[in-house]
Amino acid sequence: DLKSPSVAKAFDRHVRESLPWYDFVTGAVAHFARAYIPQGGVVIDVGASTGNIGRALAATLEQRKAYLVAIDNSPAMAKIYDGPGVFQIADAVTFDFTGFRSNGARPDLIVCFLSLMFVAVADRARLIEKMKDALDLRSKSGIHRLIMALEERGFIRRLPNRARAIEVIKLPELSAG
Repeated sequence: DLKSPSVAKAFDRHVRESLPWYDFVTGAVAHFARAYIPQGGVVIDVGASTGNIGRALAATLEQRKAYLVAIDNSPAMAKIYDGPGVFQIADAVTFDFTGFRSNGARPDLIVCFLSLMFVAVADRARLIEKMKDALDLRSKSGIHRLIMALEERGFIRRLPNRARAIEVIKLPELSAG
């Protein structure tokens, strides 16, 4: 149970033991995310856990004076969150992605690093639609175009006979800014 204090306390160690590529892919997510964080922007980290993505983006957030909202449904994770921005205990499916700030600012980027797998299958499409609307995207085709571009450039490949499965082949040179 990810909401348990004992699981939260051991989370970082456990995830790195279970997923040896975790830090590598965190760097890739942060690298790609930097392209979407504008000056004064708003980033939402869905399933923020202990703040890994926020820490990976911290220098960019500071440099661009951007604002991070970390959401996770675990009060135990909230107690040990060690990342930038503000942590909100919230369920991603019911979270209001546009009403979390008094000025009504929309997010510029929503990161769901390893979190969608914890959303009930019946709720995923609705959650993705909510995030699409919050980002003011007209369709999900922009995501499809990004995946196609990454595949064309040789960074990923689609896994045959497995819907929505990809393999990271290589990463671009990662830079801090």
